[in-house]
Amino acid sequence: MATSPAETLRQLTGPGNLWSYSNLEKWAACPYQWYGRYVLKIPDIPSAPLVQGILCHSALADAIQHKKPPESWNVAIQRARRQEKHQGLVPTSQDDTLADWCATAWAQRPQAPQEMAEAAWLAPIALRPEAPRPTVDLTPAETILDSAVPYAWFKAQDAVRAFGVDAIYAQPDWVGLNGRHLHVVDWKTSQVRTGQTVHQVAERYQGQVALYTLNAQRRFQPEHVTTSIALLPAKTTVHLPITPQTLSAVARTTATRIWAIKQAAAIGVTAFPKQVGEECRYCALAQWAGACPEGTAHRQTQGWDRYDAQNREQRLQAGVAWAGDKPGLLS
Repeated sequence: MATSPAETLRQLTGPGNLWSYSNLEKWAACPYQWYGRYVLKIPDIPSAPLVQGILCHSALADAIQHKKPPESWNVAIQRARRQEKHQGLVPTSQDDTLADWCATAWAQRPQAPQEMAEAAWLAPIALRPEAPRPTVDLTPAETILDSAVPYAWFKAQDAVRAFGVDAIYAQPDWVGLNGRHLHVVDWKTSQVRTGQTVHQVAERYQGQVALYTLNAQRRFQPEHVTTSIALLPAKTTVHLPITPQTLSAVARTTATRIWAIKQAAAIGVTAFPKQVGEECRYCALAQWAGACPEGTAHRQTQGWDRYDAQNREQRLQAGVAWAGDKPGLLS
């Protein structure tokens, strides 16, 4: 028997839950988008940029795990393709470009005797929804896994449920330790558009890498930290200064968002309002028939829907299925 939305919401927001930065960002952008993704379980739309990122991250993580670059980055990309079900969205003619991005990212990473690819930590969050404000438990985060451990998210979920305390899942792409100096790097496949600078694009991820840095600092207790965003298409690494004030703010924001979601859950779907605006540009709910009429209408008003049929055709040609491409009502 299918779980009702009310029961799903209760399970998602009860004690002992695992939260991620992307999960909480959806809430901040639009509470109803969060509800649609995690309660109604409307899947994200497969896209070429997303697949590009998966292929590059997989190739780079494999290199760090083996502590050396592959003989051919192009071959490494091809190997990653065989593990990605949506790989058809990225033509093989782009493999040379993706391989070049990876080679540059590898060469630009800081030198460190100890390297970890996609190491993940859990930071306990002390929350009481009825309290006037949430607090963050500042005990050192526990190392849960590294890239060699499959099904990372599920293993972390099991660990959190066993202790019955909410936690934040933080998984930077690369962490390096050089003595007491900690390096945190996140690789991004975001393009630098006309009129933008690499710093403007990198700064969009400051909150995310600050959360990663906060957890990594708790785990390793370093004396110095360097935090960077590597923009693969631009083949540029941007260093982001993460101050103690930034870390304090991201901890407070993270806990507050979780607290707010738990409070909203006690009320129900009406406490997850729709915020129509820029977020509708890429929102899966706004492109799924009947899921969010307001978002769909806004996409039409802004002209963002003009590419929907084109993107749908691209998915069909690539053999990539997204349930929202089929007409029908939400179950």
